[in-house]
Amino acid sequence: TNARIVLVTSAEAWNHILMKSPPEGFGQLIVLEVAFTFCRSCRAFERKFKRLAEEFKAVRFVQLMGNSTIGSMELCTKELLVRKSPAFFIFRRGGEKLAQWTGTNTNTFQEELNRCLQLVGEPQVGVTEVA
Repeated sequence: TNARIVLVTSAEAWNHILMKSPPEGFGQLIVLEVAFTFCRSCRAFERKFKRLAEEFKAVRFVQLMGNSTIGSMELCTKELLVRKSPAFFIFRRGGEKLAQWTGTNTNTFQEELNRCLQLVGEPQVGVTEVA
């Protein structure tokens, strides 16, 4: 991962990001990717996820490895109710869930993110294909 993506391993760490006001340069939206170390498509999507994080600079990108700790496993299964991976969620700071989907379709990712940016009144990012 790079500086644009924050890794969380517990519900506490996730709630901290979700509830605090955005750092300088970030807006209202947080994208959470729930991945698992044994998930092939999660690993395959990693480069695209990094590229999307570079593209959507005002959005905080967070990654949760669902099987890294007991806490992260509980967050996945009990709170987020993840059944398939990778699973993506878009939250507004403060905790409101705006979107969720699964799978590695980049177009879906960009469409959902731009729809949520529009919803919170923040500028959308030029819809360009991420190879």
